[in-house]
Amino acid sequence: MNFSIPNIIFVILIAIASSYLTFLTTKGGLTDNRYSSPLKMLTKRGKIVLLILVIIALLLTSQEWNGQLKNSRDAKKAVEEINKKDSLLKKERNQRDSFITQGIKHGVDSSSKKLFEDISKAFKSQGLKIDTLKNTIKIIRDSARVINNYSQNDPFLSIDSNGIKLTERNGSNYHHSVNFTSHDAGSDNYKIKMYVVFQYSDGTRKYVSQTSLLNYRDKMPKDGGISTGFNSYSSKEIANIFIYIKGEYTTLDGRKSYNIDALYMYLSKTNLTKMASRTLKETIIKLIPVEELSP
Repeated sequence: MNFSIPNIIFVILIAIASSYLTFLTTKGGLTDNRYSSPLKMLTKRGKIVLLILVIIALLLTSQEWNGQLKNSRDAKKAVEEINKKDSLLKKERNQRDSFITQGIKHGVDSSSKKLFEDISKAFKSQGLKIDTLKNTIKIIRDSARVINNYSQNDPFLSIDSNGIKLTERNGSNYHHSVNFTSHDAGSDNYKIKMYVVFQYSDGTRKYVSQTSLLNYRDKMPKDGGISTGFNSYSSKEIANIFIYIKGEYTTLDGRKSYNIDALYMYLSKTNLTKMASRTLKETIIKLIPVEELSP
C-alpha cells in the first residue's frame, strides 16, 4: 500500500460508531433470557451492538496499522533526503578536489616543460642533444654535416606552450595555427614534416594527416617565429591533438645542420601545448603508417 488514510477519517468513523452504540444500548434490551444459546439470547438490537463493537475494533486496528505505515514512509523519505544531500555534498567536494588537482597538474606541467626547454637549450649550446625516444644524450657537433670551428649560438627550434591554437571552427571543420620559435639564434632551410593525430573525447585516437610544416625558403631571426597551420575535419569532439615534428634545419648561413624529432600535445580544454613523454611518443608514432614516416 503506497498511501495512508488521514487519521481524522478514523476518528470520525469511530466517533459515529461509538455514538450509535451508545444510542442502541440506552433504548432497549440486548438479550432475551428465554433462550439458553448465547447467540439466540441476543436480541436484534444486541446483534447490531455486537456488530458495531466488531467494526470499532477493526477501525482501531486499521488506525494503528495506518499510523505505522505513515511513520515508515516518513522515515524512508527522511533517509532519502539525507542520502540526496550527502550525494550533493560529495559531488561538490569531488568537483572542488578536481579543480585543485587540475590547477596543480597544470602548474607542474608548465614548470616541467619550461625546465625541459631550458635544459635542451643548454645542452644544444654545448653540442649535445636529448633523445627523448631512447632516453639518451647524443653529441651532435661531431657530425660531418656540422661545422663548429667558429663561435656561434645554435638555434633551438620548438613550439612553445601557447604555440598551437584553434583559430577557426565551422561545424566539423577546424583550423589550427602552429607557431615555431627559433630560440638563441636564427634558422633557415627547413625540411620538416608534421604528422597530426587526434584523440577524441571517448579516448580513441586516429592518425589524420602529414604535411610539410615550413617552407624551405622561410627564415626566422633569433627568438623570432613563423606561423603556419593545418585544416582538419572531425565529426567527433576533439579532446587532444598530437603533433609529431620530424626533419632538419640549418643556421642562417647554412653551415650548421640540426635534426628535430619531437612530439607535442595540444590540450583543447586549456588551449595549452606541452611536450609529450617518451612512452606516449612511442605510442603515437606507432599510429602513423611507416611509409608516411619515410624521408
